[in-house]
Amino acid sequence: MISVKSEGEESARLALVLFRAHLGAVYSQLKDSYGLDWNLDDAMRHEAAEVTVFFPPAGRLLVAREDTLPIGIVCLAPLGSGAGEVKHLYVEPGHRGRGIGGKLMGTLIGEGRSMGLDRLCLDSGSLQTDAHRLYRTLGFVETPRYAGSKVPDSQLDLVIFMHLAL
Repeated sequence: MISVKSEGEESARLALVLFRAHLGAVYSQLKDSYGLDWNLDDAMRHEAAEVTVFFPPAGRLLVAREDTLPIGIVCLAPLGSGAGEVKHLYVEPGHRGRGIGGKLMGTLIGEGRSMGLDRLCLDSGSLQTDAHRLYRTLGFVETPRYAGSKVPDSQLDLVIFMHLAL
């Protein structure tokens, strides 16, 4: 049985393990496709310093579990002005194709609404076409870079930006 639950500080270590798996897969894809060799350890130091933005009350860290085994994650960070930013949607490879990403995102959208947000924003690597399909199915539309995005100008051609009005 798959469950999705909002978790807090007690799950910081678990979040970082899943972030590493997520970023490792993305960085590998970027290296294979574009020859980019980004430093995963540097990224993880940044994520460790920033993980608290995903904890309630201002943020959300949702973990999907099969029984007690963590198999997926998605996070929400506050952007201000009624917006939240979706980060780190990831499902372990052996569990993909079972609707877990949709369940994580559906729960996150519900959390955003219950928090009184009026929109969710995200950036997604241009190579992550399965994720783009899921986001579009949920009503996300492509948009220009949103206020608060931390994507550097030098990387704009590597991502697409999307938002969902709540």
